[in-house]
Amino acid sequence: MVFFVILGTMPIFASFYQFILAGFHQFSDHYNRVENYYPRVAVVVPAWNEGAVIGATIDRLMKMEYPEDRLRVYVVDDASTDDTPDVIQQKAKEYSGRTFHIRREKGGQGKAHTLNHGIQQLLHSEPETTLNNTPEEVFNSPLEPDTETFTRPNFEQIGRYMPNWAHLDELAQVTGDQWVEALMIIDADVIFERDALRKMARHLSDPEIGAVTAYIKEGSSPGNYMQKFIGYEYITAQAASRRAQNVLGAMFCLAGGAQLHSRENLELIGGRIDTSSLAEDTFTTFKTQIEAGKKVVFEGNAIVWAEEPDDVNGLWKQRLRWARGNVQLTKHFKHLWFNKTYHRKLGGFAFGFIWFNIFLMPVLMILSSIGLVSLYFMDFPFAWEVFRAFWLFHAINYLFVTLMSFAIDPFTAKRTWLEGFLFPGIISFSVIVYSCFPGQFVRQVTEWLVGSGLFPPDWVVQGIILFIYAWQALCMVAAWGVRAIDKTRFKWLSPMLMYFVGFGPMLCAITFHSYILEAQGAEMKWDKTIKTGKVKS
Repeated sequence: MVFFVILGTMPIFASFYQFILAGFHQFSDHYNRVENYYPRVAVVVPAWNEGAVIGATIDRLMKMEYPEDRLRVYVVDDASTDDTPDVIQQKAKEYSGRTFHIRREKGGQGKAHTLNHGIQQLLHSEPETTLNNTPEEVFNSPLEPDTETFTRPNFEQIGRYMPNWAHLDELAQVTGDQWVEALMIIDADVIFERDALRKMARHLSDPEIGAVTAYIKEGSSPGNYMQKFIGYEYITAQAASRRAQNVLGAMFCLAGGAQLHSRENLELIGGRIDTSSLAEDTFTTFKTQIEAGKKVVFEGNAIVWAEEPDDVNGLWKQRLRWARGNVQLTKHFKHLWFNKTYHRKLGGFAFGFIWFNIFLMPVLMILSSIGLVSLYFMDFPFAWEVFRAFWLFHAINYLFVTLMSFAIDPFTAKRTWLEGFLFPGIISFSVIVYSCFPGQFVRQVTEWLVGSGLFPPDWVVQGIILFIYAWQALCMVAAWGVRAIDKTRFKWLSPMLMYFVGFGPMLCAITFHSYILEAQGAEMKWDKTIKTGKVKS
């Protein structure tokens, strides 16, 4: 039983390890290998009924600090039924020659299919544009006379490896399109900071880099409780974790809302986005590192704002798709894990240790509860010692991660400080305090009960102790209950319940749900997250 409890501490070790690694990012941040670099970038934007947001997105892209003649925006309209086509065509006229509308007459197959429609037309065939520009104007623009000197870093002068640009040019000739040197995939609702693309593109000056991702931040204004939880989560899941992955030299996932690929990289992974799973971003990231043999880096100073779900069911829908995708990817690359002969970085112990502690966190939490509850019946004094050690370790990690998160992104942390402190939930937070200060906690609770005239019988006290021992598993059940309430007319209770149950347990419950659906072979649905344009440009 103690072994089960020890297994339950593994995700805590993994979290602690990631934040330690993130602290070393300044010594392994790739900036010593980059130069100012402005490849010709085609921004591909999949869009379905994005009329409320797509106009602001295009405006912001057009205003970025990037040479105008090296940036084009292609919006792949997935058979929208709202005013999305009208908005795009209006912007195509406003930014003539720089913004284009690619229309799919039959849509609904998901983001990856929509992206591939655009990518295939950009790299391999003539477009089906509905704009004024002719296909020749769009895809066969001649190379500018100064391209060579303008876009290529002078590695000879700084004594470093010279990239094989001839290969890239030959590749471009094969595909019949010499304009696109890099391709950026974004979501229709994201808002780029003016310098974001410039900061991302400079990493492609290193030929070992195949793709770059940015720091996606929740930008709804005003954001509600859920969007603040997500805002804080992104500090830990992106700003910290992806810095740790930069240090490891192996990346979990390119953010779907902002990923910049070199043309060479896209060609090496087949010139298309994977459509066999619900995690096309993660599959693309793994293929870049395995099939193309390229590195993927996170540029934490390139900021991109996004609108995230504002209620429990919206979050559940979004994260269930992500979680199911991770299950599919874990099965697809079953020979990769802990196998350095398959891939030196992705197959390493550190990468696998972190991956599986996230992937299996619900199972490990259940096992820890089984261990503690069993020890309660077998040896109560020993169970208390194990329980306290488990939660003390939890407390140390909680304090370390919270303070590190506040240091990494103080702006977001200041905005989301309450959700940061209550990320594990009020109940778990209370257990942490109890494990750290049991005497004072019991004294305070006893005084409160006496003052209230309440004298619970022993069986109630024992029931509360069992409840606390089992909370690691019960919190996921509670999260499921919050989701059920969020679908009813009592939805107004959801924010309060979220603070009690916690955002972390909610994510674990969603991951467990993904196990069930995958085991059942449930249909893969591309449930679109509703965007309302709350992100201000």
